[in-house]
Amino acid sequence: MNSSTETANTPQTTLKDSSQLVKGDIVSEHGMRVRLDNLTTVERQGLTVYCWVGTVLNMDEVREAKHVPLSFLRTDKWEPGKGWVTDREDVWTVQGNKLATWAVEVSVPAELAELHGQFADGYTAEDINAVFGLIRDAGGPRLVCVWDYFDEYGYGGNSEFYAETKTGLHEVELTVHQWLSGEQDSPGPIGMWVCALATEPAEFAGGDDFHNYARRRD
Repeated sequence: MNSSTETANTPQTTLKDSSQLVKGDIVSEHGMRVRLDNLTTVERQGLTVYCWVGTVLNMDEVREAKHVPLSFLRTDKWEPGKGWVTDREDVWTVQGNKLATWAVEVSVPAELAELHGQFADGYTAEDINAVFGLIRDAGGPRLVCVWDYFDEYGYGGNSEFYAETKTGLHEVELTVHQWLSGEQDSPGPIGMWVCALATEPAEFAGGDDFHNYARRRD
């Protein structure tokens, strides 16, 4: 468990309890920068214990400074004919209940912090262009919103967020939508928002040349 700190040599951090941690968060512990990858939970004495298996990102520094014994970061796996062999040497587990707090690196540029909860009451195509434009200007991915239809009154129906790259549309971490809706305190590191290629078709019935597309034109 850690306290929030900021120096010229360390990233800015904020405090989160265990229930607020999300995939992609980078937790500072024992001099390590641990990216949270996979979550499991268990109930103990009436409280949920959150157990994150993570990847240590600053292994060179950890080896040099000997923050923790390197054996603590090692995992093994069974291979037929060889027995137990080393699988990984950069694994650390972050676990605790909601009473435990952690120093988590601030995941978005300061100029985007005000976007938290911007879509709490819904959004229009104009809202999408304004918010996604700010994210793009701050160095984030090019996000787009795909609507069900477009008619004389504008975009409407159900909508989904994607990231548009040279290779096509990609899924976006659910935490991004939850953060913009005010349901999540953090969207996770901006560099991890873009996920696998989406199954959406490459062409749509219409778009505004900014951040909105429509599946059909009514």
